[in-house]
Amino acid sequence: MESKAKGAAAHASSPRPPCLCVLLPPQDGFRVVAPVQPLRATMGQDVVLPCHVSPRVDIQRLEIWWIRHPSSETVHHYRNGEDQDGEQSRDYRGRTELVRAGLSNGSLDLWILGLRPSDDGQYLCAVQGVTSYSEAAVDLEVAGDLYPLLTSCFCFSFPGEQAALLGESPRALAQRRVLARVL
Repeated sequence: MESKAKGAAAHASSPRPPCLCVLLPPQDGFRVVAPVQPLRATMGQDVVLPCHVSPRVDIQRLEIWWIRHPSSETVHHYRNGEDQDGEQSRDYRGRTELVRAGLSNGSLDLWILGLRPSDDGQYLCAVQGVTSYSEAAVDLEVAGDLYPLLTSCFCFSFPGEQAALLGESPRALAQRRVLARVL
């Protein structure tokens, strides 16, 4: 028993090896999530392109891009708490706004004001963190208000074909043909 007591006393008095403590930054593992279905809006309207990170974390200090795909035009860029207007495509200057109220909850929603036919297409929402990068695509379909166009448009048709509006996109024409068959 005496030897155990001596061993315990010797152990208690011996110096401990130094402890090295390293503080690591928190991992910012996240993924960007966007709706699967296309977003539909009418020319001239204001629209919100919805997007968020999962898990829903504060992203106010991360770098956020909204980019047209496949042209890679910068629709909106946000870094260090500020919009980077100098990098924005001329077509979107003064027409976009990142909804900052949602950033603390992981929301990346982007307003586009006064939709134009050229806004139709795919947008990438991308986020760069300390150790993570993620992106997701949002499809926007911009429909025109045809009533004012019909009063000032020339129409043409071929025998057996429906009339098509001059300047109508091939996609819009195909959609009208499908709709006409259903009706």
